[in-house]
Amino acid sequence: MRASLGLSPSVARRNSEDQEQIAYFKWLQLQHPNIFDMAIHVPNGGKRSKAEGAIFKAMGVKKGFPDIAVFMPTEDFSGLMIEMKSAKGSPTPDQIDWGERLGERGYRWVICYGWQEAAQATSDYFGLPTRI
Repeated sequence: MRASLGLSPSVARRNSEDQEQIAYFKWLQLQHPNIFDMAIHVPNGGKRSKAEGAIFKAMGVKKGFPDIAVFMPTEDFSGLMIEMKSAKGSPTPDQIDWGERLGERGYRWVICYGWQEAAQATSDYFGLPTRI
C-alpha cells in the first residue's frame, strides 16, 4: 500500500501510523463511502510546541483519545473507536483508560496494528464481508 501512496521509505518509516490511517481512510472511502462519511480522524497525536499543546488542551483535546471515530451505531454499540498502532506500537495507559471508559458507555473500542486490521474491525463491527 505504501508504494501506491507515493511515499519514500524514510517518510513511510517516520510516519507509519499516519500512513496506516491514510490507507484505512482510502480503503473506507472506496469500499464503504456511507461509513466513510461518518468516520473521522481525531488529531490528538503529533509533536507540538508547548504553546500549541496548551491551545489544543484549552480547545478540549484529551490525551489518549482514540485515533479514529466512526459515529454510526449498531444494534449492540453506540459507535466504533479505533486506536491505530504501527506494527511495533503499543497503547499508552491513557489510551487504555479511554478504551475502558468508552466501552462502559456503549462504544466498541479496538486497537488495530495497521490499516488491514482496522478494515477487518470495521467490517466485523458492521457485520460486512472484508474486502481488502
